Amino acid sequence: MAAKAVLVVDDHDAVRVMLGHALTQSGIASFLAKSGDQAVWLFKQHHEQIGCVLLDVNMRGLDGVATFRALRTLSSTVPIAFVTGDSSPYAVQELEALEPVEIFGKPLPLGEVIELAQRFV
Repeated sequence: MAAKAVLVVDDHDAVRVMLGHALTQSGIASFLAKSGDQAVWLFKQHHEQIGCVLLDVNMRGLDGVATFRALRTLSSTVPIAFVTGDSSPYAVQELEALEPVEIFGKPLPLGEVIELAQRFV
């Protein structure tokens, strides 16, 4: 089975690019999306290649929770982890109720993020 990629979704360019670079340096391929809408489009196009999703909670337009729900309509099994610096307007309990594989705070614990990605790709 071919290695899979990580779909990184964050509307902040610096975070998205840094995660993509860290994954590449760890030998993990990635798709980078700057919005929830772009993430859904990329997932539709490349779902067979995507092993997990790193998803920012607070984004303009389709936010992380709405994107999570949209991705779940496309795949009930793809592992999705939330990445957030500030979970409002959602309480941590609301995010946990969606059953992500993890909720990472910012600043990101890169080692833990890479370990999570390696588990699913």
